[in-house]
Amino acid sequence: ADISCPNLEFGECCYWEIDTGQMCEYTDDFTCTNTYNGTWYQGFPCGCHDCDPIETGACCYPEVCDWVCVINTPQECSALLGMYYPNLSCADINCPNPEFGECCYWDADLGQMCEYTDDFTCTNTYNGTWYQGFPCGCHDCEPTGACCYMNEAGEMHCAIMEYKPCIALPQGTFYGVGSTCDQVVCCPPVGACCIKGNCLLTSSQQCGAVGGTFGGNGVICANVTCYFCAPDFNNTGAVDINDLLQLLAAMGVCP
Repeated sequence: ADISCPNLEFGECCYWEIDTGQMCEYTDDFTCTNTYNGTWYQGFPCGCHDCDPIETGACCYPEVCDWVCVINTPQECSALLGMYYPNLSCADINCPNPEFGECCYWDADLGQMCEYTDDFTCTNTYNGTWYQGFPCGCHDCEPTGACCYMNEAGEMHCAIMEYKPCIALPQGTFYGVGSTCDQVVCCPPVGACCIKGNCLLTSSQQCGAVGGTFGGNGVICANVTCYFCAPDFNNTGAVDINDLLQLLAAMGVCP
């Protein structure tokens, strides 16, 4: 007569724990609602209600280059990077879905990429290569192509390699997957060329044709100082008889 059995201030609290899933705590309504964000059943001990009402279904997820199907929650399936099928069993689905697969394609800015998609999208949207049923990472999405780059001698050279190593080389330019060195022209190397106090990036031949001073293959304008002496017409760094002869040769009627 001196107690209340059960204590109506306490009851069963069903709540969700991220790491362990559905849990139950025997506590009061306030703690259940505000601390555990759970559902409270006044006067009941734990085990009297289904504390696992969360929806489950088939989850098809990639494991290395194969697929595995398990029954779990949407949250658990998402953590596995899988495809979730609510209220279905593994026997009810195709795992993997034969309509999807690994799509290797070329992106002008990022290089070789992979997208898990259907054959039509891979072919028509990404212009890629499709591997039915495979998740990304199962095939080499980094094939080779022609690469023009500057070698240690300062000369432009062509070699077959992958995209990322190519663009890491000096003046490396990748010409696309499947391209060959026979199909590309590696332009002559360029460097800083001083022309009457100004600097331009040109080849040594172009610099010499305009009477400039070439700073070397691969040298950029930020690393050179272009001096300009107005009487030095031929840009040799000295004023001499040759400059006078060039001036005399230019004398005449100015149109």
